[in-house]
Amino acid sequence: MSDLIFTHVRKEFPGGVVAVEDFSMVVPNPRMLVLVGPSWCGKSTLLRMVAGLETLTSGSIYLGEQRLDTVPSRDRDIAMVFQSYALYPHMTVAENLGFGLKIRKTPRAEIERRVREAAATLELDALMERKPAQLSGGQRQRVALGRAIVREPRVFLYDEPLSNLDARLRTDMRATIRKLYDRLRTTSIYVTHDQVEAMTIGDVLVVMNKGRVHQVGTPESCYREPADTFVASFLGSPAMNFVDARIDGGTIVSRDGVNMPVPPSMSGLVRTGAEVRVGIRPENLHPAPSDAPHSARVVAEVSLREPLGHETLTHLRFGAVEWVARGTREFSPGPDGQTPVFLDLDRMHIFWKDSGRRVDSADATAGATEAPA
Repeated sequence: MSDLIFTHVRKEFPGGVVAVEDFSMVVPNPRMLVLVGPSWCGKSTLLRMVAGLETLTSGSIYLGEQRLDTVPSRDRDIAMVFQSYALYPHMTVAENLGFGLKIRKTPRAEIERRVREAAATLELDALMERKPAQLSGGQRQRVALGRAIVREPRVFLYDEPLSNLDARLRTDMRATIRKLYDRLRTTSIYVTHDQVEAMTIGDVLVVMNKGRVHQVGTPESCYREPADTFVASFLGSPAMNFVDARIDGGTIVSRDGVNMPVPPSMSGLVRTGAEVRVGIRPENLHPAPSDAPHSARVVAEVSLREPLGHETLTHLRFGAVEWVARGTREFSPGPDGQTPVFLDLDRMHIFWKDSGRRVDSADATAGATEAPA
């Protein structure tokens, strides 16, 4: 199988609306690539350009040696699963599965073989004589997946296929799609705005916003080492906690009253006077044990608890700032209503306030330019 190659792909609609600004990437075969981001970020437009449903303003898309964007969509050997099931209501499940092959004049025996194999893979064997109106939402989506499978395409495209399902069915179908990819090992591109789908289904995430790519990486790396404040805030539920601050020697001084030491890993990367935005994820805020270093403690007021059964979300107020902690340990306020909070400094992130980029080893001298004169 062939790699999928994007070279400076751009899509601009009439009126100057740029949906995809400049997308370049090599997707090795096989990969489950997930395009994730908020609405209108360009992810579906990019998918539609691969499918041939949108034309490129500039750039190129190759599948191996073949330039794909110059080939009619019907000849690209790509199968797409849409948000709507798009099943033929007057056909049975078996007829829906095989219809695409029938219009391509595939031999009957081959159609029957592929339909039988797809039905077995998706556990549709007992539903083959039913029509779409007799199926649940999850069953209909499995038929839509099966219709793509029987094509045996070079690339699978998924355009938010689970958006119409309830929470329980979405969980089941996430697992189905991932298992399907692991079995077929065919390059797939999956579009979603749901971060849980992105994190659980993808091998590689492309995090997009307003037509631009903010980060490309594994789900783990995008979550643990976000490239900027957009990625940090978009991935994670509840979202990462932030506070704006200024570096003063070895201390992060916030105008909102939250002060903390510069993490040891950041020592020397940020200079006195630098304007930064500090972020820490909810799972990295804990009730402070008695032996916790004083420098890693802050005092907060518990303003709200949200018990979720397996864990609790605790809203903590530090002066004018409210952060959310997530975990199984309870914060116990003292007689004054305050509770000590331990900050896991090793899990803290510092971003340059102006650019939003995360501070890392490449920014060893950046503090001089980020800091005000």
